Amino acid sequence: MRFPLRGTGYRFNTIFILIIAITSFSVYFNTLFNGFVLDDISVILGNYWIKDIKYIPDIFATNVWGFSGRDANYYRPLMHLVYMLNYKIFGLDAWGFHLVNVLFHTLVCILVYLVALRLFRDQGKRDAPPSPWPSFAAALLFAVHPIHTEAVAWVAVPEVYYSFFFLLAFYLYIRIPENDGIYPLRWGYLLSLISYFIATLAKEPAITLPILLVSYDLLLNKPGMSRRMQFMKRHLPYLLVAGIYFILRIWALGGLAPRREDLGLNLTNNIVNASPLFLKYLEKLVLPIHLNAFHVYRPVTSILDFNSVVALCFMGVFIAIAIVMWKKHKFAFFSLLFLVVPLSPAFYISGLTQGGKFAFAERYLYLPSFGYFLILAIGIDWWIRVKPITVKPLTAACLGLLILYFIGTFLRNPVWKDNYTIWADAADKEPDNEIAHQNLGYALIYYKHRPDEAKKHFQIASRLKPDIADTIIQNGIDLTRRGMIDKAILEFNVALLYAPESVEARYNLGIVYEKKGWKEQAIEQYKLAVGIKPDFTAARNNLGILYAESGRIENAIEQFSSALKVNPNDNDIRQNLTRAYKLKGLTNPVEKELSRKGIAR
Repeated sequence: MRFPLRGTGYRFNTIFILIIAITSFSVYFNTLFNGFVLDDISVILGNYWIKDIKYIPDIFATNVWGFSGRDANYYRPLMHLVYMLNYKIFGLDAWGFHLVNVLFHTLVCILVYLVALRLFRDQGKRDAPPSPWPSFAAALLFAVHPIHTEAVAWVAVPEVYYSFFFLLAFYLYIRIPENDGIYPLRWGYLLSLISYFIATLAKEPAITLPILLVSYDLLLNKPGMSRRMQFMKRHLPYLLVAGIYFILRIWALGGLAPRREDLGLNLTNNIVNASPLFLKYLEKLVLPIHLNAFHVYRPVTSILDFNSVVALCFMGVFIAIAIVMWKKHKFAFFSLLFLVVPLSPAFYISGLTQGGKFAFAERYLYLPSFGYFLILAIGIDWWIRVKPITVKPLTAACLGLLILYFIGTFLRNPVWKDNYTIWADAADKEPDNEIAHQNLGYALIYYKHRPDEAKKHFQIASRLKPDIADTIIQNGIDLTRRGMIDKAILEFNVALLYAPESVEARYNLGIVYEKKGWKEQAIEQYKLAVGIKPDFTAARNNLGILYAESGRIENAIEQFSSALKVNPNDNDIRQNLTRAYKLKGLTNPVEKELSRKGIAR
């Protein structure tokens, strides 16, 4: 393989596109043997929306988790529409959902090549088409880069199709001839607007596209600033589309971002953490090793923190390089913008769980990495022009990197086979990640039926986070409210592995057992709860009701009487006691005494 110089034109396009398609599909072919993982279980297997088109209005009228009753700040109706189409074609066969993801990834890789090629052509001489090889190399490296595994192998995240419609909108825009000043409503322009709107319905970062379009025109397309009105007309429709998206979002969510959580991370914390986060993202792009489904990110709390100082020094260098590029090489500067702009929403960590502990995620790099590979393509283009005699070593280096990336991605894909493989890998990569150990415990119970081994990981999680039992109990309560009884039962049982003496876990486990109709198991849990805490009147009251329903009236009277001694003003318990006595043909002695004294109740 040899990089030719200029003048190759587009005669190799079909072959190049075919090679890109085969490479991008084959590197993820083994994901077709994976199952559903993590959020796939809820948003696909537990999602009644995707099974009938009558739910389309609901899909557009609420948040992405609306089908389960959960609150969320995400508005992604396209995600459910894609799943609905998948379900119509494949049912609930996981391989079909994975196939669609791989096909979208293949289309994205082809767009990476076409967009890069077009950008190079726009910057080159019109009578001397640029070599397609740098764009080809960038597309192949994008196709097989291991950092993309999470985005492609995890069905429940919309990275691949949001990125497809984002890049398609951008590509259609830059294909419009430069002399079409106001960009009249022709098919290419109209399709670009439609594609942009679809992208916003897939994932929130798509809203950043107008920033890149304006940057493209100012930096690369260079429309005359004397035609400001034409320039505004060119971009105004995209802003109107963004406005429509925001109206839909506010209508569906009840606000732009209505949910508020006090996680100890304010605006200052977000600013301080932006540099360390960005440095970590670049690190994974350049050196994609130790990949993990759930990285632990420890937010810095002070600008004087060592990690913050290092990151700020790096950012200083990065900004200096960006300034030089802006002055000397507008194309390279625009490529940096393509890396930073779509990634920028990922720097907001206040709304994330665990106070930003899991703020870093590999999937966020899927679309932004295009900017990184575009910079590599610029470097390759420069190298083969300035030092043509070193083309062979450069070709060998690109092939070597391509092979390493391909092997790394292909071997990483099976990690996403099921929840056990994911959490086992996460716990092994980051032993201090209590969430990984906790979920590995769940997976060992669900998938491997190894409760003893699961208990060891629950104990590790408990050491790392002593109050984890309280969190699990609250999760169980939330699941109970949403009607997910089986999952709630698991949560309360896991909480008891952490804290066997937890009366809250026993009490709530009794409640969910009742909802399942398992009255004897519920009685046992209530008995254990009052054994630990004798003055737990709610547990005694529930226990008394179950005793009464099963005909054990004496036991019921005993529980109601004991509860009433603790809380004599509780009318519900007193009325239950009265009913129990009536079932025995007797009068409640408390009521009888009150009646004798003439006290109305």
